[in-house]
Amino acid sequence: MRRWIVAVSFVMCLFFVSSPAWAKYTFFDGNDWQNIKSYGLSQSDELMVKEVLLKSVFEVSLFNNVPILATETAESDFSLYVNMINTFYSKPENRGLPLYFALRIAGMEKSGSPAAEVSKFEELIAVKLKQEGLL
Repeated sequence: MRRWIVAVSFVMCLFFVSSPAWAKYTFFDGNDWQNIKSYGLSQSDELMVKEVLLKSVFEVSLFNNVPILATETAESDFSLYVNMINTFYSKPENRGLPLYFALRIAGMEKSGSPAAEVSKFEELIAVKLKQEGLL
C-alpha cells in the first residue's frame, strides 16, 4: 500500500511538472492542495500523500541549509502539519500562497510565535507575491 501511495505521489509530481497547464502555475499552492481530494483517495491515503509533499518541501529546505521547521520535532509531526495547513488553506484568501510559506507559517504557529507576528508574516508574503505578479 505504501508503494502505491509513493507511486501516486510521483505521478502527481510528474503531472504538475510536465503538464501544459503547469505554465500558468509557478508554485504548488492552496488550490493544488485542495485539489488532491479530486483524485478519489481514501482519507488515510490523502493524508499520506500530503505528508509526502510536506516532507519534500521540508527536505528541500534542509538541503538548502535553511530549515523551515525545527528539525528535532518536524519528523514526527507531519500529520499535525497537514491538519494545520488544511485549516490555513480553508480560508480563500490563503489559497494563492505557496505550500512552502504555508508550511513555514504552520511551523511558526506550532513553535508559539505570537499571532501578530504570524499575521504580519502572512501579510508581507502576500504583498511580495503581488508585487512580483504571482498572486
